[in-house]
Amino acid sequence: MQTPLESNAFTKAHILIIRSNPCDPDSRVQKIATSLAKQRAKVRVLAWDRNSAQNSHATLTPQTPHILIDRLGIKASYGVGLRNLLPLLLFQVKVLAYLWANRKTIDAIHACDLDTALPALCIAKLCKKPLIYDIFDYYVDTFNVPRILKPLIKSIETFVINHSDECIICAQSRLEQIAPSKPKSLSIIHNAPEKPAYIKPFALLDSKAKRVKIAYVGVLCHNRYLLELLELIAADPRLELHIAGFGILQDVVESYAARADNISFYGKICYEDTLALESACDIITALYDPSVPNHLYAAPNKFYESLLLGKPVVMVKGTGMSEIVEAMGIGAVIDFSLHNLKQAFITLAASNSPQLQAKRQALYKEQFAWGIMEQRLWEIYARFFPNLRKSLIAVIFGTRPEAIKLAPLIKQLESSEHFAICTITSGQHTDSMLSPILQAFAITPSYNLHIHAPRQSLESISYKLLYHLSPLLKTLEPDLLCIHGDTTTAYISALCGFYQHIPIAHIEAGLRTHNIHSPFPEEFNRQAIALIATYHFTPTNTTKAHLLNERVAQSSIFVVGNTAIDALQTTIASDFTHPLLEWLGTDKCLLLTAHRRENLGKNLARIFSAINALLESIPNLKIIYPIHPNPAIQASAQKHLKSQERLRIVPPLDVIAFHNLLHRADIILTDSGGIQEEAPALHKPVLVLRESTERVEGLEAGTLKLVGTDPSAIFEAVYELLHNQALYAAMASKKNPYGNGTSSKQITSILENLLGGGGRARL
Repeated sequence: MQTPLESNAFTKAHILIIRSNPCDPDSRVQKIATSLAKQRAKVRVLAWDRNSAQNSHATLTPQTPHILIDRLGIKASYGVGLRNLLPLLLFQVKVLAYLWANRKTIDAIHACDLDTALPALCIAKLCKKPLIYDIFDYYVDTFNVPRILKPLIKSIETFVINHSDECIICAQSRLEQIAPSKPKSLSIIHNAPEKPAYIKPFALLDSKAKRVKIAYVGVLCHNRYLLELLELIAADPRLELHIAGFGILQDVVESYAARADNISFYGKICYEDTLALESACDIITALYDPSVPNHLYAAPNKFYESLLLGKPVVMVKGTGMSEIVEAMGIGAVIDFSLHNLKQAFITLAASNSPQLQAKRQALYKEQFAWGIMEQRLWEIYARFFPNLRKSLIAVIFGTRPEAIKLAPLIKQLESSEHFAICTITSGQHTDSMLSPILQAFAITPSYNLHIHAPRQSLESISYKLLYHLSPLLKTLEPDLLCIHGDTTTAYISALCGFYQHIPIAHIEAGLRTHNIHSPFPEEFNRQAIALIATYHFTPTNTTKAHLLNERVAQSSIFVVGNTAIDALQTTIASDFTHPLLEWLGTDKCLLLTAHRRENLGKNLARIFSAINALLESIPNLKIIYPIHPNPAIQASAQKHLKSQERLRIVPPLDVIAFHNLLHRADIILTDSGGIQEEAPALHKPVLVLRESTERVEGLEAGTLKLVGTDPSAIFEAVYELLHNQALYAAMASKKNPYGNGTSSKQITSILENLLGGGGRARL
């Protein structure tokens, strides 16, 4: 299989997020990782598991099995200051080693704290990788740092901020905190939760209906008034506390829960359960000690969760976000004391109302929703990886007609700022048949599966394409798979996409003969594709009606004309020259194409018999036959076609030569599908060497006529057209029902509306 021709034009960015806690859970890391994964980034997390001496590998959460997390097991404690110095140094050495070992598979580093930003900065500069420093907490204001070391630590963090490619802070107030640093680029991404589609019911333990229910979910540590909260609740039977989390005070919390019937401890819970627990309670607490400098600038999860859930929150005056709660009147802001805290609980429980709930939720939606923050995150990464926000469309073709009809669409899609385009050729037709078309349209396939083999069977084509295309699609993970028509390449590619839940756009959908054996296997292929395609781009209202009759959803069908007409507009030239045109001179020209599988053998011999008769009967007629490279067709032509001065059997022509020859011809005699659409656009009568056609619009419009493979019928139809000017003029002047050459633009515009925001199409 061919590898990409040019680096990673549509390869996902591989992003490593590093955090110096176990991320088990860490809601902000989870949101960042999930949001980046939505934009086709490959995301991995590296974390520090201080409760284990063994490294571990897992998925970030059960809900995100595609996001992996590596945990470095280094035993250490939380909140013990310099006693953690040796484990911290070991952690940083291990992070450096990890980054160096994986440097070739990491495209960007997202460091979430100073502990991880230092080694990240070293590798980022050495290996020229973007470093995004997401300042979850400003180090000297957050951790137990000896006063003598604070200037040094602050200067180190300032250096990291100034040399990172992007800095992220979680609130406007942190601009004051990180001064005097001067980041190259700075973004504010609030730590708001993502609104879930559904918040499940949560069964509160030992809950009494008349008691005010208080929720605390977070780190169980000092400086959050946790001991005071436990003492207050245990002493007041009007209140009950529902607490979850982990940390150094866990034993204390478990002790209170064991002896107080109004305190329930749930241990460490996932974020989904966090929102469910808080939703089941009346009040959320976000009690931060303002004597801790970092708390003055904090952006507590609980503040955002209270807005999302519409619940009142209790905060301490002077801590981060408390001014918003106070100004908006959406919670209680207190000077901390047990009396003030108790009064806040009682007052909030009595004064809460549906109007206040709606006010909180409106504030979340308008200013702090994760959807808004997610857009900011995507914009950051789009600066480093322009294709990250583009939807990846994989376009696959394998035959000459597919290439001709998809070429103008590929060029149009490539011109859109919304898409990254990966072109794949299956090689169902030989490279010699496809290359001239691709060269004419300046298209270089990203991958060539090279499945062609002499005298290949349908089974062989199907097997090889399934075998080679499936792993490629798994690697690429395109947001949309674009296929054309009814070839075996189209059908098997659609099947691969269906198996991998990739949305499928079917170009030239809805053609039908309603005879599954004619044409074979094309009629089966296109009917089968219709069952699994996501979007159906159909040429005419007649083909749309076929799909509607098969119960395809009307909202997924788009009438756009045929891209074959688009191709003609770029290839026909009034000054085109070619030896075949010189050979024709002023004689009448019949252009023959005959290659369809159902015509091989007896039918092909009958067609060639008619050709011999025409050449013997019409002296000023010359016939050009671009012959298919299929050995069976070549052998039949050699056996049945008589050597004639006025017959030229030539190899397949490049698309420009063929279209211009089509323009010069007087009559087209063909069993091809696309020519039935192209020739009428050039006002050329088409005689179809088949018993039926899926291009019924051409029959109804009078641009086509079925003549089958009977030699007498073929002879009479050609002879009459060449000798009856009125009949010829009537057929040549009919309006082409297959569009005006804007199909590719229409399809691209529709796809921009469907996928323009980035990400995958709707299944």
